[in-house]
Amino acid sequence: MILKEFDLDLPYVGEDAEDYEQSWKSKRIQFRNECRCIASMTERYFKNYRYKTPISWKLMIVCYSDINKSRKKFVKSEVYEIHMEFDIARYFNLNVEEKKRMIFNVLKEGAFEVLKEEGWNSEPFIEVFSKMENDNLVNRYQSGKAVYNPKRNLKAMIICEHEISEIKIYVCIADKRDKEVVKKLVIQEVPNEWKFHIHLGKLQWISEEEVILKNKKGLMVGTVQVTQ
Repeated sequence: MILKEFDLDLPYVGEDAEDYEQSWKSKRIQFRNECRCIASMTERYFKNYRYKTPISWKLMIVCYSDINKSRKKFVKSEVYEIHMEFDIARYFNLNVEEKKRMIFNVLKEGAFEVLKEEGWNSEPFIEVFSKMENDNLVNRYQSGKAVYNPKRNLKAMIICEHEISEIKIYVCIADKRDKEVVKKLVIQEVPNEWKFHIHLGKLQWISEEEVILKNKKGLMVGTVQVTQ
């Protein structure tokens, strides 16, 4: 299988369904949303390696505030789980940059523990994590290809800035020299692909100086003009 996805989870360790709903569910959802900033950046850098594993297409870092010694640390399946100790209380008191660093560190540490356990090739992981650090864990990327206007003197691009608490989706227009002419925020969404992926449809020029963004259902979600 090709290892394609990385994720983190914050499971509930009790058995009280009411307590889960009242005290843990919202915390777990928040954590999983916030982790996608770093996890998706890892996936984006990692996809070029087409990394083959015997059974797994996904690596899941399962975070516990206190590792139970009787709990199996490695759960080997198509979604390969590694259980890691994680200071949950501290995490929720950190600022954005500190959260990103803490998520990155536990993902990196967990990945290398799996590599050691399985004897997998570590070189792609070393390169990916190094690139992420060189980019200061800033998950900014272009979604899809640039689209040129009819005269081909302007091009429009969808630019995503994926942060801990939100993702901002911009439409940018640049000239022939790649100089940015306009950058407009068109979507601000929960930072989880399940919520924002629908918005990343396609760009369509409707005149020489105006482009619209359509979502995956073909509905217009934003418009940008050069004169803006």
